[in-house]
Amino acid sequence: GDKYRVTASRLHVRAGPGTEFASLGFLEFNEVVTAIGINPDGTWRQVRRSDGLTGWSSARYLVLVQSPPPPDPNEPPPDDVTGNWYRITDKVNARDGAGTNFTVIGSLNKDEVVEALSANPDQSWIRFRRVDGWTAWASSTYLTKVGKTPNSITQNVYKGVTYYRTVRTSPRPLTTHVLEIDTKSVEALRFLVTPPVRETIPQLCTRTTSQFLDDNDMQIAINGDEYHYMDPTDFPPQSFCASGDPVRPASYAASRGRVYSQKQASRPTLYINQKNEITFDTPKGRVYNAISGERILVSKGKKVGGLDTQQLQPRTAVGTNQNGRWLYFIVMDGREEASEGASFSQLADLLLSYGVYTAMSFDGGGSSTMVIEGVDRRPRLLNTPVNENTVGRERAVANHLGISLKKS
Repeated sequence: GDKYRVTASRLHVRAGPGTEFASLGFLEFNEVVTAIGINPDGTWRQVRRSDGLTGWSSARYLVLVQSPPPPDPNEPPPDDVTGNWYRITDKVNARDGAGTNFTVIGSLNKDEVVEALSANPDQSWIRFRRVDGWTAWASSTYLTKVGKTPNSITQNVYKGVTYYRTVRTSPRPLTTHVLEIDTKSVEALRFLVTPPVRETIPQLCTRTTSQFLDDNDMQIAINGDEYHYMDPTDFPPQSFCASGDPVRPASYAASRGRVYSQKQASRPTLYINQKNEITFDTPKGRVYNAISGERILVSKGKKVGGLDTQQLQPRTAVGTNQNGRWLYFIVMDGREEASEGASFSQLADLLLSYGVYTAMSFDGGGSSTMVIEGVDRRPRLLNTPVNENTVGRERAVANHLGISLKKS
C-alpha cells in the first residue's frame, strides 16, 4: 500500500475509524506507515507500522510520501534499536564511542529512560539521546528496551533537576511534563522573572518562552501570568517594541527588585527573595522576583475546593513542597489528539502526587510552554504547545519564570 508520514506530534492508532474507538498505541511525528484501508468518507485510514501495530488513524494527520528508492545492497540491514526507548537498569558510564576504550563523558542513573539513535554491529553498545540533545554511547548490558512509545520517561537533565514525562490514554489522552528542581543541590541557582523593557507603560513586549530563555541565558523557563494587549492606536507595536506586541500582565510582577505591575486582589503571587526562598502570596523580606498566576490549586498540602473538573485545556503550574526545597514546574499538553488537556482539578491532583504543599496555576491554553537549554545552548521545547491551531507553535506571551544554573 501507499506510504504516509505522520504530521502530528503524536497520533493515536485506534481499533476503529473514530475517536470513540479504543487507542491501541501511538505514532510519533514523522513516522512512516503503510495504508491498508480507508473509511467511506476518507477521514480515517487503516495503517500498519513496521513493527506490526495495525489500526485506524485520523487522515488529517497523514500525508502521502513518495515510495522510497530500492535499498542499496551494500548497506547493512536495519537494526531493531533505532527509535526505541531504553530504561537504565543500573548506573552506567556514558562514552563518546562504542567501547570501554572511549572517553567517559557522563553517566546515566538507574531508571532513566533514553531514546536510542543507533547501535554498533553486534548491538552491544547503543548510542542514545537525552531530551536536551546530549548524545553518547552506553553498554546495552545496562539497558532494557521499553518500546517506541513509553508511558513514562525520567531523565536527569541537570544536576539537581529531573524531567518526567508521562503519557496516558485513559480515560482521555493526556501528556504531562514535570521538572523537579532540588533547590539545595543546584549550584549557582538564580531565578528571573521577565524584566520590563522600560519604566513607563507599556513595560512589556510579548516574547515566546524560548526567546526569553535565550535572551537571558536561562537554562529552564515556563510561561507566566495572563496578560492584556495594549490598544495599538495608543501604543503602536512598531513604536514601542523591537519585536512582539505591547502588553501588561494581569497582576503583580517584579524582576530583580523592580516592581512593574501592581497586584490584583483576586490573583495569587509567587515571591522569590534574593536568598531563593519561595513563598506564595506573602513575601519573605524584600521583594526581588515575583510573578502572579490565575488561582491557587493546592494549599497546605490539600486540593483547594471548588476547582473546575470539566474544562480541558493545556495547563501550566508551579508548586513547592512544605519546606520549600523542592520546586516543581508542570505543563500539561492539550488541544491535540494525543493530549486533550486537563481540568484545574486534575492539575491539582497531579501536583499532590509529587508531594506539593502549595501550588498555583499560570496562564494556560496556547500559552502553556516548558523550555530548557540544550547542549547546543539553543532552546528546546519539552512540551507540545498548540497556538492558533498549529501544533508545536509557541505563543509570544507577556512574562515568564526562568532559572539559571550557571555561575554569574
